Amino acid sequence: MQKSFFDEKQEPARIKHLILEKYLHAWATVIRSKFPAGFYVDAFAGQGEYESGEEGSPIIAARILGEEEQPNCLFKVICVEKNRQHFTRLQNAISQRESRVPVTPYLGEFDDYADRILAEIGDTPAFFFIDPSGFKGVEMRTVRNILERPHKEVFINFMYNAVQRWKSSPSPGLGKTLDAFFGGREWQRIQGELDLLKLYLRKLRHGGAYAYHFRNKFPDKDRTFYYLVYATKVFVAFKIMKDVMVKREMKERFQMNLFEDLEFGEYRRRVYSKIASQVTVPRDDLVRFTYLETDSYVNRDLTKALKRLEKEGKIVKVSTGNEPVYAARSDPEAPSPRGVYRAVRAVEPTVPVWDESQRVVRQPGIKISQFESLDGSVKKMVARVGDGSIITRFDKTPVPSKPTDVVCPHFLELKWAYGCPYDCAWCYLKGTFRFLPTRARPKFKDRQKVEQHVLAFLNTPTQPEVLNTGEIADSLMQENTSGSFVEFIAPLFESQNRHKVLFVTKSDKIEHLLQQPTHDQVIVSFSLNAEKVAERWEKLAPVVPQRIEAARRLTEAGFTVRIRIDPIIPVPRWKQMYTKLLEDIFSSFRPERITLGSLRGLQSTINGCSDKSWTQYLSERSNWGKKIAFGTRLQMYETVSEALRKKHNYARIALCKETVRMWDALGMDYTKIKCNCVW
Repeated sequence: MQKSFFDEKQEPARIKHLILEKYLHAWATVIRSKFPAGFYVDAFAGQGEYESGEEGSPIIAARILGEEEQPNCLFKVICVEKNRQHFTRLQNAISQRESRVPVTPYLGEFDDYADRILAEIGDTPAFFFIDPSGFKGVEMRTVRNILERPHKEVFINFMYNAVQRWKSSPSPGLGKTLDAFFGGREWQRIQGELDLLKLYLRKLRHGGAYAYHFRNKFPDKDRTFYYLVYATKVFVAFKIMKDVMVKREMKERFQMNLFEDLEFGEYRRRVYSKIASQVTVPRDDLVRFTYLETDSYVNRDLTKALKRLEKEGKIVKVSTGNEPVYAARSDPEAPSPRGVYRAVRAVEPTVPVWDESQRVVRQPGIKISQFESLDGSVKKMVARVGDGSIITRFDKTPVPSKPTDVVCPHFLELKWAYGCPYDCAWCYLKGTFRFLPTRARPKFKDRQKVEQHVLAFLNTPTQPEVLNTGEIADSLMQENTSGSFVEFIAPLFESQNRHKVLFVTKSDKIEHLLQQPTHDQVIVSFSLNAEKVAERWEKLAPVVPQRIEAARRLTEAGFTVRIRIDPIIPVPRWKQMYTKLLEDIFSSFRPERITLGSLRGLQSTINGCSDKSWTQYLSERSNWGKKIAFGTRLQMYETVSEALRKKHNYARIALCKETVRMWDALGMDYTKIKCNCVW
């Protein structure tokens, strides 16, 4: 028997209702402080509660507004539901639950009742929750009509999954419905998910409304189910909802926000530019800039950015009355008037000042936190050094709790640079950096800051760690230019015997490594693939034989060399290709460790790449993006693992970004993982 939507509240609905609850508490507090009444309108109310007994949106709203109501401000709930069976259940749910606020239900389509409801509400503040199961009955003209009235807000379920399923070949009737939904026919010319969302937001913003959105995914899949879209002309209300959405977003999108320091650095530079471009800038203007012109930044981020800019010596703060003012100055030595932030225009905002002749740079602190390990134990480990922009722990993959969760230990990143010159088709940096002007092209961080943070870490007594220099960059991408990273970083690690540095690379530029007098604290991990696969999708990287030869030379020189065969792809004759790759490796050298991985792609990567031919192999979804079908992945891992064990007598094998289910199917214990990124 097919399950009903209202049998039990699923995870997307749970997240949606959490956002609704958080906002309604804040909304009611503001309304009762300024107005004598407020309305909550549920345009697609459903049956009010789930068979499991959990509250639906109209019951949630009635409960919260009843808790927040005071004698000086009265709230009212209006519900609309077109399904007669659901409407009857809704009436029963309303009557059975005690509520201090009146609840009025209407049977029918919301679009048919909208004008009547607006007439009843008048200029009283009202929050409209528009949560359809598809896109019928939510015409753009109705939504705009709501937003044109004073003190009105809309919270809309933009059912992207339904829209994209039907838009490619709609019937004439559905085409007209989509025209009404988008308020025009522009949707017919748009293909991409984000472009379709932007069109809808642009339509909502017509007439001066502010709009923000939250992506709600299918459970355990990196695939959009729908977007929660909020719009209003009331900036204070918009600010509160964005706060709520961003907070929830940070909890939900751990795998999508791997490089916060780079993103935040870009935001901080924009704040600096805003200050430096004008004579005076009130803080309120920067608040509006943060909320209206950035994607996921809010007031706390502005405060953090200003403190960082002040600490870096780029601005100074002096209070002036009730409202701080920010002003630009061209002379960093000139005294600042009271109540002004001054931006030092002479300083390049993208590079911190580390000039020891002018000022003393303070030693960065070491943050120690408790982390749960894959085996369930809890350990105190370094979370980050200083601001985390150079050394931070990769902890975005939670300890797995279900078979579909991916396994990835919490290793330390040494983020000396970002980007890569090799332009591999599936590289996740294409998605991560798609909004930066430089895209995935290499960018290098300030060497003195890197040195300062590394020395602070090395001089702090902690448990032995491997610092990965290749998570967001190719570790050897600067070896054919002046200023070798190897010559800079290797001696720092060789000066102690507790921690090791890991170079992760597709490069064959190893001369600077071979010239190091000692390399006891150095690990080199080469990424390899079948030759035909590399020729097709790793076009700018050195050919595989050159990488193998580089690995052989380092092994003979006494280096610890690891291999990562990733991503394995089921191209025609894949078994012969990867068997040959193993023969080429073991006829040249014997790796200290091998990690296997299969093709996968976050949606941001797929959106950000130009060559999407590799995506034809992706059919399964996980909480780490799309993957090859489980059965095919299992066969690939079994084939390669069996060849390693039987033909090459090799058993030091691990998996990269694989699910608990896969580890179990292969008879491997993920709690004892020894992949390339850890000790």
